Amino acid sequence: MTGHEFTLELLHRNPLQFLEVLRMSRESFVWLCAHFRVNYALKDSKHVSVEEKMAMFLMMIGHNQRYVIIKRRFQHSKQTAHKRLRPVFKGAVGALDGTLIHAVVPANKRDLYRSRGKGDCYQNVLAICDFNMMFTFVMAGWEGIAHDSRILSEALANPHAPFPLPPPDKYYLCDAAYANIRGFMAPYRNVREGLRDEFFARYDEPNVSIRNNNASVDNDEDEIPTHGTAADREYITQLRDEIAEQLMQNME
Repeated sequence: MTGHEFTLELLHRNPLQFLEVLRMSRESFVWLCAHFRVNYALKDSKHVSVEEKMAMFLMMIGHNQRYVIIKRRFQHSKQTAHKRLRPVFKGAVGALDGTLIHAVVPANKRDLYRSRGKGDCYQNVLAICDFNMMFTFVMAGWEGIAHDSRILSEALANPHAPFPLPPPDKYYLCDAAYANIRGFMAPYRNVREGLRDEFFARYDEPNVSIRNNNASVDNDEDEIPTHGTAADREYITQLRDEIAEQLMQNME
């Protein structure tokens, strides 16, 4: 079965199977392909459709598949698979993020653990995972309302739990809750209107901090705590721009 036939079969078979293989619903997949066709000029090539390209990509990142597996499943040469999915985050050594874990806390502290408008109580846990799906650092115990960037700042300054800083030429991938600085690559924030879309809407939520044990909202996104120097920020920003350019070239 060719890659094109495999993709069509997925699209027309049981929706649950589609979800298991590509890790998203069929409707979301169709919308995603249309989005990239319209907004990013992604086109069918001579032998590979947009839908097949997207299926190859989603199988790789959704199941940690190697090029050789993608090559065999979609019946393309390794060169074709590598051309479409070549790694551009060569300096990345892992992913960093905060996650909310349910917590049982005393009644007088529950407001601090209710997180961002959620009814239940949570603790905000900072974790780093490498590309072998292994945790390399975990910091637990923070209130659910605490902002991710604040927890990272405290982790960097904590002498009792040495933070595993990446080498100078490496970095962790993280979301827009963190500052884009050497060692930590965050996505673009407040990009010009032509590049905005629904994928990044959730990154525009206001920052949340704790002041005098009460929740408050910081409307100024520039208040995200930063560390390092201006040169560090310039370095990672330039590197991020280069990666974005490579990604766009891969879509052509």
